[in-house]
Amino acid sequence: MIENNFVTMALCIDRDDYNKATIVMSPRYFDMFRKTPFLLFELWHEVGHYHTKHYFNTQYNDKGSCNDARLEYYKCGEVMPEERAADIFGLYYSSK
Repeated sequence: MIENNFVTMALCIDRDDYNKATIVMSPRYFDMFRKTPFLLFELWHEVGHYHTKHYFNTQYNDKGSCNDARLEYYKCGEVMPEERAADIFGLYYSSK
């Protein structure tokens, strides 16, 4: 994230041990997160990915295929089921 100057948060899952999942944030995103209550949704969205992983069990390689898949859904006017589920989870737990 830092190398690419991303201001974001992401769920990182250890492929060998699902219980070692971690949510990481870039330092700039963390500063924004502390000051902006709305961004709590983003945290719950990532937690939603963790909880719904068992249902979707989608594997992506490290070459950006997840972004490619998102783009394909976007071109069809749709949202990836994985993202929709995480959004609903985030909305529910952040009371938005």
